Amino acid sequence: MRGIVAGIEYGGSANNLQIYGGLDPEKLRQYILYWDKIDYPNNNIIGYELTPDEEFLLKCGVLERTMCNFSGTVSIGADLLLDIQLAVFNEHLKQENEIWSIAQPTREIILPENQSILKENLQVELYNCLPVPTIDTPFEKILDFKRRRNSELRAFRALLDNMYEDIISHPDADFAKRKSIENIENALIDIDRTLEESKIKRLLKNMKAQINMGKLAELGIELAGGTVVGQKMGLDKFSGIVGAVASIINITQTLAQTPKCLSSKETDYAYLFYAKEEL
Repeated sequence: MRGIVAGIEYGGSANNLQIYGGLDPEKLRQYILYWDKIDYPNNNIIGYELTPDEEFLLKCGVLERTMCNFSGTVSIGADLLLDIQLAVFNEHLKQENEIWSIAQPTREIILPENQSILKENLQVELYNCLPVPTIDTPFEKILDFKRRRNSELRAFRALLDNMYEDIISHPDADFAKRKSIENIENALIDIDRTLEESKIKRLLKNMKAQINMGKLAELGIELAGGTVVGQKMGLDKFSGIVGAVASIINITQTLAQTPKCLSSKETDYAYLFYAKEEL
């Protein structure tokens, strides 16, 4: 079971976060398609009423709301939301046979400084190549698609799960990285094709996965730069999507904030969903 800890929309930088509102309905469709469970944490300080769509997902068992209770003096702001998200993520890490990640609406991950460290991680960036149902797609249609075409979605998830092990176990880490990019490309094209066959309208969106390097850093493995433009790889074959700009897959090593609560077995700990104009 794969779950994602989502939160309300915010933007800005680590030193100047601005709150925009509740769950973004378009991102909610991304979460439903690519994850099994969504945790939208609740708390006793800042409350947001669920929309009818969110109530529907709650009744379906797709959405859950872990409660975070605070006592004493609490500073209300975006920092509180980061504390809540990380606290719920930490609790989920204790569950067996479950893999949980954090979702954030920024291009770089932002975590509370006292609960994170800056370290080298793998970063998988999908620019303009993640197929996502449009905002007018009914949730029932997405859930039905997942039941019928689960194999394509699981194949994509498995690639991200296995990429870390593939790289550290291969004698040529850069070759393993290039092979991973090729496999991700094929999986994304398969997902897009099956969405089209199911008559689900979709957009191409950005996603950045932060992957805990663990042993990769200990072994001293360094990867060369890895940006690949989609037209060279076949990502221009996305079917039925008009006016799409170049699609890019990029796998690099980068310094990023990493939760202190992570162990070496947790790999893809965060997913960032940012606007195209920010590339």
